Amino acid sequence: MTKIQAVDRTEGPVLPEYIPIADVPKTSSPEDRFDLLGVVVHMEDVRQVIYKSGRVADVRDISIVDESTGTRPMIISAWGQLATSDCEAIKDWASNPLVLSLTSLKPATHRVKHVYNNRPSPYSWAHAHPDVIADYMARQLEFMNVGAEPIPTTLDQIISKTLSNIIAYIGCDCCGKRCGVAANVPFFCPHCPDKKSTSTERVNFTFDAADDTGTFRLTAFGPICEQILNLTTLEIFERKIKGDWGDFDHLAAALKNTPMHIILHPAQSLGREGVL
Repeated sequence: MTKIQAVDRTEGPVLPEYIPIADVPKTSSPEDRFDLLGVVVHMEDVRQVIYKSGRVADVRDISIVDESTGTRPMIISAWGQLATSDCEAIKDWASNPLVLSLTSLKPATHRVKHVYNNRPSPYSWAHAHPDVIADYMARQLEFMNVGAEPIPTTLDQIISKTLSNIIAYIGCDCCGKRCGVAANVPFFCPHCPDKKSTSTERVNFTFDAADDTGTFRLTAFGPICEQILNLTTLEIFERKIKGDWGDFDHLAAALKNTPMHIILHPAQSLGREGVL
């Protein structure tokens, strides 16, 4: 998508307005654009997306971090030429810290170029904290390369459950992303351009499972969330949204005292998000 705007020729060139990665909002309007600087910690191989029309698009995911980044890097999807020839400039990302300038970012469209020595601050941070960069690279590589064969793991007990750990929202029935429309209406989902999407109630529940060897944080979605809480998605959604869940503490106590057999099957799509 091309963005055209009027400029004042007396004010000089229009320069990027970089913001910390942590300042990028989770939701924004289609007109919003963001400029980022980040250190590359992972770059996937090119994959192809085939549209219903038969058109094939090249896509590549690039993970970046900066000083503001939390536990998860920002994942940028480059499409078309950006995913192929333009990424040649950063093919050595695993050897030396490389900083990317990403301008006019929004969901599904952006442009990217390699930054050299004209922006020293991210370089200084990366070189001053090689252990941090190495840790990001290792964790992201682990998420991106989950084995094809599932490795079942069992955990015996659910602990640390609070009402704030339950998330309820209206989202796409295909991809689960949040949307700004009412429930149960057809809408265009920018993340599922080739599918007919309908907004629906979505819930998830984050909890810590533990046995005698340690703890593991998990997030249960949809049907699994229903099984754990013994309620339908709609019931969970309504209680969470209305704030009318007076017996939640009793439910949490019952869960804590009820051993459960939890089998984890890591999958590529979930591993990419760092959840199970």
